Amino acid sequence: MSDEKLLQSISDMLDEKLDRELSGIRGDVSVLKEDVSVLKEDVSVLKEDVSGLKEDVSVLKEDVSELKGKVTRLEDNQETMANDITDLKKVATRLDGNQITMAADIAELKDVTKRNNLILENEVLPQLREMQACYTDTYKRYRDGIATQNKLVSDNELYGIIIKEHSKQIAELQSKVG
Repeated sequence: MSDEKLLQSISDMLDEKLDRELSGIRGDVSVLKEDVSVLKEDVSVLKEDVSGLKEDVSVLKEDVSELKGKVTRLEDNQETMANDITDLKKVATRLDGNQITMAADIAELKDVTKRNNLILENEVLPQLREMQACYTDTYKRYRDGIATQNKLVSDNELYGIIIKEHSKQIAELQSKVG
């Protein structure tokens, strides 16, 4: 809704409320007109009822004062609403600016993400695959080397036993010969 339409709507609402408030006054004014014509016809009754009229006038003054207060409050409310509308316009403008900034930030993040994905796909993943192949080959060599080393250790232990046995036999033979 545009600002002019909103202000017109507010003005219409205030006019309707003012008309409702003033309709009671109009009724009171027409009653007063009838009372004045009756008073003109009956001046003698007027003298007797002066005190009653003073009370009625006092009540009317209070009503008018009350209506003035209501009109003042309505005017204050209208001013407050106009200020609120101005504030809302400012907020909407800031939100529009924030939305534009966020859209630009999102577009930039998409570009960065796309570049990062390309770097991962074209540079990092091939290097990781090459490193994996290198480590896999190294693992196989170590695995095979450990198996060979274990066999050599076990062979050496066996050779040690055989050499001890042969040394004993040689020593026995030398003791017999010599």
